[in-house]
Order: sequence, then C-alpha cells, then structure tokens
Amino acid sequence: MMQESSVFVIAFLVHSAATGWFFNKLGEITPKDPQVVVNETLELNCTVFEDSGVNVSMLYWEDKFEQRVPDDHVIPVGERTLLFRKEITSVKEEGIYTCKKSSTNGKGEIIAYTHLLVEYEAIRDVTNITCVIYDQTSELTCIWDLGLYHHPCFLRFNANLTVNQESVVTCPAIIKNDDCKRMSQISCTWTSADATIGALENKIDLEIRNSKYDVSSKLFQRTYYRQEITKYGPTSDINATIQKMTTCTCANITWEGIPGLIRTSSKLTIHSEWDSKVYTTENETLSVCDLIPDSKYNITVQVKHPNGLYYSDIKQSSFSTCSAAPSRAPTVFRSGFSSGTCYNTLYRNVTVYWKKIPRKYQNGKLTKYILAYDSASVSVSAENSHGQLQTPCARNSSISVYGCNEIGCSPNSTSAIPQFKDSFAPTKLIVEHHNTSAVELTWFGGEGQIEADIVWCTASFLCQNEINILLFKGNVTHTVLHQNEIYSSIQDVIFGVAILDKNKVSSGIRWQDPCRYKKDYEPREIRDVSLQPEPPENSLVVSWSPHLCDTSTDSNAYVHFYKIIYCQLISGDCKGTESSVSVLASANTQYMIQNLEPEKEYGIWVKASSLTREGPRSEIVTGRPTNNDLPSGATAGIVVASLFVFALVFAGVMFIVRNVKHRLGFDEAFPIHIPEMDNKIFTDEQGKSHQYEKVEKNVSISRETESASLSTQNFANGVAQSNGVLIQMNKMSNSVNVTLRHDQLKEVKNSIKADKPASGFIEKQRNDKPKQKKELPPDYTQAVTVDQCLKGQSTF
Repeated sequence: MMQESSVFVIAFLVHSAATGWFFNKLGEITPKDPQVVVNETLELNCTVFEDSGVNVSMLYWEDKFEQRVPDDHVIPVGERTLLFRKEITSVKEEGIYTCKKSSTNGKGEIIAYTHLLVEYEAIRDVTNITCVIYDQTSELTCIWDLGLYHHPCFLRFNANLTVNQESVVTCPAIIKNDDCKRMSQISCTWTSADATIGALENKIDLEIRNSKYDVSSKLFQRTYYRQEITKYGPTSDINATIQKMTTCTCANITWEGIPGLIRTSSKLTIHSEWDSKVYTTENETLSVCDLIPDSKYNITVQVKHPNGLYYSDIKQSSFSTCSAAPSRAPTVFRSGFSSGTCYNTLYRNVTVYWKKIPRKYQNGKLTKYILAYDSASVSVSAENSHGQLQTPCARNSSISVYGCNEIGCSPNSTSAIPQFKDSFAPTKLIVEHHNTSAVELTWFGGEGQIEADIVWCTASFLCQNEINILLFKGNVTHTVLHQNEIYSSIQDVIFGVAILDKNKVSSGIRWQDPCRYKKDYEPREIRDVSLQPEPPENSLVVSWSPHLCDTSTDSNAYVHFYKIIYCQLISGDCKGTESSVSVLASANTQYMIQNLEPEKEYGIWVKASSLTREGPRSEIVTGRPTNNDLPSGATAGIVVASLFVFALVFAGVMFIVRNVKHRLGFDEAFPIHIPEMDNKIFTDEQGKSHQYEKVEKNVSISRETESASLSTQNFANGVAQSNGVLIQMNKMSNSVNVTLRHDQLKEVKNSIKADKPASGFIEKQRNDKPKQKKELPPDYTQAVTVDQCLKGQSTF
C-alpha cells in the first residue's frame, strides 16, 4: 500500500509542477481519497469556503484529461457546492479530478483536486483452486487463481489447512507468482513437517481482503479427499509387442500399475509422425491397431487412482512396426498422360504421370514404380513420378501403375489412354507472363473441347516432378492464372493443357512451348530479308530469318505470324495502297508473292506479329518480276512460219518418196500379152479335167497391188480360180501365169498375194506348140517377169 500511495503522490507533484498547481486553497473536495469500482457511480462535491468570495456559479470541474466536465454531469447544491456525478465504466478513468473557478485569463483558478482510484472489483470470487498431494515428496500444494485486478497490491491473504477436521495449520508462506502489480496467482505448500500429509480429508481455507476499499473480507473453502488429489509417481516399465500376423498394423502394450492400489486408471498416448492417439483404461495392458507399418511410435503412460484428479508424470517408451507392401496405389489423373504420334507406325510412346505414394502408405522404403500394359511392363526409379510405355495406336489402352518396396507392390491405379485417331490434343500451348505473379495461357488446335485441365509441374524445361491439375470449364482457349491459384512461384513451373470432350475423354497433355514469353511484348525487327533468285513468272519469292527464342530469359515476344507487305514502287514510293499477307510462324520463312505485273519494281517488307502487338517493319527489299511469254502477234507469226516449214518438209519428203519409187519401178505398169493358145485341158488336184480355149488379152499388173486379194477367192497353194480365170503364181521366182477361158473373160482388178510356194499344178498339153504371131501391135511390149524387170533396171 505504501508503494502505491507513493506513486500517486509523486505523480501529483509532477503534475502540479507542470501546471502551476501551487495555489491558495479556497475550498475542498469530498470525499477525500475516493474509490469506485467499474460500473459504479462516482459523486464528488466541490465546496468553497465562506470567506473565499466565490459562489457556485463561478465553479466548474475538469476530468483527468484536463477537459471541462459537461454541464449534464454537474449539479449545483446550495450557494457554495458543485456536485460532479458520473458512472465510471473503465479503470482508464482513474486519475486526478480538479474543481476550478472561472477567471478572466481563461485558464481558471484551482479550488481543490483529488485522485480517483478505480478497480474492477474490490474482491473477486476465487473459483479456481488446485490442491495436489505429491505422493513421492509428501507435500500438499494449493494454488489460487485470483482473477484480474487493477491494483492487486492492495489485497491481503490468509490460508489455513484443516486435517481430518481437527488440526488447523496456517500457511507458512504465501507465494505470489509475480510482483504485486502483476500478481494473478498465489500458492501455499505444506510439508510433512507442517502437518500430516496424505490424511484422508483435507480442508483448505483462503481469506482475502482489500486494504483500500472499505468492504468486508471474503472466505473461500474447499475440502478434498486424499485419493482425489494425490498425484502418484510414474509407472516403472512399458513393453510393446508387434503382431506381425496383422500385416504390421497392431501391437500389444503392457505396463506396471500403481504399487499398493487395487485399481489403477491409466492414460496412454501413442504418437507417430502420422498421428497421435490417446487411450484410457483401468487395465495394465492394451491392444492397439490401425498402426502404420514401418513407422516409429512413441508411447507415454500416466497412472492415477480411478477417482483421482491428477495423473502421474509421464513414462516414455517407443517401438517400430514392421514393413509391409504399400497399402495405397499411386494417384493418377484423367489427363495425366501425354502421347506420341502414330504416323506410319503401329505403336506410340505414351508418358504417364502420377503422384507418388505418400510416405505414410509406403509401408517401407519404395524401390520402384511399375507401368504395365497387357504383357509389357516398364520399371522406373522410386524417385520418379512419370514413366513411358508403348501402346497400340489403333485401340484404347489402360496402363496400370504400381509402387513397390522390398515386401511387395501396391494396388494399381489405371490411366485410360484413348486410341490415336480419337486423340485431339492441342497442337501448341503458349505461356505469356503478365508479371511475376500471373501468366496467360493460350492454346491452339484440338476439337470438341467441353472442358480443359490446366496442368503445371515444378520444372524449368521438362516436367520431371509430380503434376498438379486445375479444372477449367468451357471451350475458351485461353486463361489467366495467378500465383495464389497454383500455390507455387510462377517462375518455377511449366504449364500444360489437356482438353476434354463431351464424354469426358482427355486428349492428354500438350506441354507449353519451351520458350518463355512476355505478354504484350513487341517483337523485334525482322532481319536478313531477301529475294530468292529465278522466281516463277509474274512472282517474287521473299525469305527472312525467323525469330529465335532466348531460353535464358522470359522477355521473349511470341511471334504468331509474319506479315509480308508489298506494293508497286514509282520513284521509290508506293503506287496506290499496300497489299499484305500473313504467314503462320510455324510455316516456312519464305513466301511467293504471285500475280504481279512484270517488269515493274516492287517493294517488300516483313514484320513479326504476336497475339496482341505488331513489330516494326524490316528493311525494304525491291525486285522486278519477269515474264518470258511473247505477244499474240509474234505467236501468230511463229505458228504461220511453222506451218509453212512443215508444208515444205512434207512436200520434200513426198518428192523423195515418189522419186525413189519411180527409180525402183514400183509405179511402172507392165502390159502382159496373152499368147494364143490351143485348147488346153486343166486338171485340178481332185483329178477333174477342164478344157480351155485360147484367148488373147492384155493384162496389166503392178507391184503396188501385190498385197491385194481376188474378190471372189483367195489363193490356195499358190493357185486361184475365179469364174474361169486361172492364175498361178510362183512367189519364189516372182512370176505370174494367167490362163483365161475365152467365153468368160474378166478384168483382173487386184494384184496377187501369195503366202506359199506354188505346188500341185498339173497341165496336160498337146504335142503341138502354139504358133506366135509374126506381127505385134505398135504399142506392144514383150512380157517379162518382174524379177527380170528388176534385174534389167539395175544396169541403168
């Protein structure tokens, strides 16, 4: 109390020195040293002396903040007293209150002042009392929680222990948990030297009073029984045995109870890196299951009387479970795969991604993961979360994934892979960084999209770690992702996208383009623009160097297409409007501009364009298209000249042919004289005889008609007969003999064709020879055979 009073005095002297509060006393404040508790009404009276020359109309109050008290809190009482009344709602209202007289200088003149003491409660009820008998040390300790006080230093205590309703022992020393300003607990300990510790009944009394408030003290009593408040020593031993027949998930635990007690209540805590479980039992043995194989467990055991309040100090032990095959399969995703192509092949490479089996369910150190399809399987390291396997292109496949340790393998997870013809993965994925915490994804290609799975993986180029998937609904082909959506730094991940059709079938992952792009970044100027030599007619072929990605930075501009701009130049300027055409960046960096006017100069520029911005134009290149076609007049002249030359050549060839034929005698007519013959008998092969009379007629044959045949009958064995005309030809000698019947003479129209040598000709003649005329017609030519004629010509 002296300590707190000194504090108030020092505070007041400092305040008085600062404000000039050394004055002639003109009145007083009652009550002196006022005390209130929170939510209590404060009443202070300021009364001036009769000889002060001051009346109540001249008085006013100031609070602890030196603010004038509003008029609704002051009440005049007579001519010389001003009452200040206010409900105190906080201990913060504690302080110095002043009564003043109004003055002309506006500062006022002090009449009197007082210090207000505010407390939550003068004496709070004590409801939390803890008393413990320590069996090992034979001590009884009680602790009282006092509650919150603004001035705990004003409290006074007295504690007594009554053993078995007989002896009363005063607390040898009240112990405060802190100095009096912050005190919230007190305690007292009685030892076996003070009283009989461990008596059946123990009654504890605590009396509290407040030295500053004029209130009665309060007495708090509590009676305890020994078995209720005794804290025994810890158990002496703990044993644990693993039940291997239960796949290493159960254990039997035993321990010692409290010596001398028939019944003991025990509390066991079994803790591992996976979980913590608490068990209570009145037995000294416990069987626990649902343990995790290949795990270390820590056990703590505490014991007490079944009716006791306090457990003993803990006793610790530990054990480890045995190993078993993994109990959980790796986690796969509907879009957790990427597929190779099937062009000209029966099989394709499929990469499957999975989440590793959590350590809790590995049940031993993993040695590998297995991917299996039909009879084929592939093993990968236990550190991997992806693997590759070949599957048929032409049918749907299911790839099973297992995780294995030295004991066995886990259940399998299955990844469904659609057949290649049903695959519709996007052809390209572009990732553009907005800033360090957001990226925009844009994908191209793919058909039938209903939803999309956005995939990301912690990697810089190729995904070697576990993937994460975020569902994206709708058929929009771009989205913006923020860092808080992927729970990872944007700079440390790569992205992929898989689209899903109406049947929820996934296309598989298309990973992002390896280049890192910056959103709305302007493409650089195109370099090395040139025209290719010898372009097609009326065309120019322009080529350029493509933009190359700098993989060491994310400040690349994505080039979606190249724009070729061209126009006809006149004196270096464009004639009319410019024309342009766009070429996808995925195509060749070469383009043929067609349908240009020949021999006109054209200017050509190339510039790169992203999805949102165009880059600057390249340097201009110029060229002139050519056309080797002749004008229509020249073409007509060439045609006429060609026809004339052809006619000359044809005439020359015909002249040469005719001349050769003439020189060879192919076109010469040979008149044939038929000599007079007597009646002749002709006998055919059947032995029949025919009689002919001699006739005389000129017959002309030509070598040109040698291939013709008679109109009525072809030759047979070199002999032909038609209507009485008998013709015999010897092919070997090129000679022809013709015999005509005089009454049926016909003109021979066609020449003779012979295929075989003449044979079988039989002619019977009379012994007399025909007589030849002595005189021949003037135009008569002696008949000769063809071969004789040819032989004769050779002598020319």
